[in-house]
Amino acid sequence: MLHRGFVLLAAGLAVATPSLPLGAQASPNIEKLAALTAERVAKTHAQHVLTTTLQGCLLNTQVCAVLDAALLTALERVASSAQLVSREQAASLLKKHGFLALDAYNDLALRVVAAEAGAEVLVTEDLRWKPDAYELMTRVFDAAHGKELREFKVSVARSAPDSDDQPVIFKDVESGASLFIPKRKESHPRYFPACEKCPAPAYTPEARTRGLQGMVTMLVTITEQGVADHIVVVKSFDDAITRQAVKTVQGWKFKPAIGPDGKPFAVRLPIEVAFRLLH
Repeated sequence: MLHRGFVLLAAGLAVATPSLPLGAQASPNIEKLAALTAERVAKTHAQHVLTTTLQGCLLNTQVCAVLDAALLTALERVASSAQLVSREQAASLLKKHGFLALDAYNDLALRVVAAEAGAEVLVTEDLRWKPDAYELMTRVFDAAHGKELREFKVSVARSAPDSDDQPVIFKDVESGASLFIPKRKESHPRYFPACEKCPAPAYTPEARTRGLQGMVTMLVTITEQGVADHIVVVKSFDDAITRQAVKTVQGWKFKPAIGPDGKPFAVRLPIEVAFRLLH
């Protein structure tokens, strides 16, 4: 039997895990989302599945807890032979690969370690703020290749009106970095780090000769001083280009994020560095 209590946070984050309210039931939309997701997982015939919540779930942990429980029930129904991969195991592997505990909320990081954790399929659960409701979504990935197989979305009503446009800022005490979860599509720009001096990466002669082009994706902490710290590359296409991308971002200067209290704070976020040859 598939079984797991709701585990929202990665190992190392000193925050209480929310419990599911007694008698809490999934809405028809959440049941539908869970069923569609489980059916897609079943089609892969995977025997080991990692399901996990992403940072958007910090907007409303209870909604994601209800989805988590509904998804496990749905998986028991249509993929009863599958086993759940431990979220704690995935979090431990992230640390082994140099990630921060906060990176367990990011699917880019999870796709790096999912297969190593023993998963054949990765399922992420996420939540987005919309003007009149939440958008609750799941994404199903082939863990071996990091390829997205399917995305599902449903609308979920909020229990109370929420006109506050201030984002949720979740701080990891261990690293000092925070996750930033906007409520509105266009939150006040001060909450976001901004580039002050971010020149394009320089091509090495070898890369130019070989005609290498593409994108390097990394997770980065933009500190209170506006510098890039604790860079971990999650996707690249060439080792030399990767080193050049990291060197480039280390030299960038940012305007740090400013919190609601008017003070700068460190933010953990993905950054993409594009390498394009101009003809």
